[in-house]
Amino acid sequence: LTDKAYFVKQMDSETNKIIVSKSAPLSTSTLLLSDFHLTPALSSNQKYRVDIRVRGIDKVPSLPGAITICENGLKVDFDEEAWAITPGQSIVFYMKDKVIGGSIIKS
Repeated sequence: LTDKAYFVKQMDSETNKIIVSKSAPLSTSTLLLSDFHLTPALSSNQKYRVDIRVRGIDKVPSLPGAITICENGLKVDFDEEAWAITPGQSIVFYMKDKVIGGSIIKS
């Protein structure tokens, strides 16, 4: 065993592999979702509030970001780096206080 922390960098369910790293860059400014749900309220060129996860009673702060529907799914461009996004986490999109969509992060 080691006394250094490992972080899940990637999961591949087809090959049943988990890729870990001691020093993986754990922040990203873009996320692509292939399976998502949206209300008709989504419009282009508008900023939305994005919640990535909730830890117990301490909620991780929301991030502003733009959402674009593209050929491969839904692209989320955060205004600032989002830290430690991992598969299995929920992501929810808000317009002011109304939920307009969401997904489970797969990769």
